[in-house]
Amino acid sequence: FPELTEEDFFNYRTNIYYGIRYLKYCIESFDWYSQAVSAYNGGHYRVENNENVFETATYNYVSDVIESYAVLDKELLMFLKEEEWLKKECPKRNSLTGN
Repeated sequence: FPELTEEDFFNYRTNIYYGIRYLKYCIESFDWYSQAVSAYNGGHYRVENNENVFETATYNYVSDVIESYAVLDKELLMFLKEEEWLKKECPKRNSLTGN
């Protein structure tokens, strides 16, 4: 992202926007999420060329992200099930608008 200044990275909106764009690029570039997360953390070129992708810091980062993903995925599933229950109990309630 050569058009960004150092200050841009301290703007949370800009940081989130470009971080998500880069993560999407990494996911689309590799076959496995672990590779994509490694690229996001350690550099796309390094993962693509198998250069030091299993350094301790990157390995720990990937492990933490995948573990967090599993927890969040489970919580999302539980939330969605709860929303289904609410729809059944309150059929007029629209979960998107809160009405």
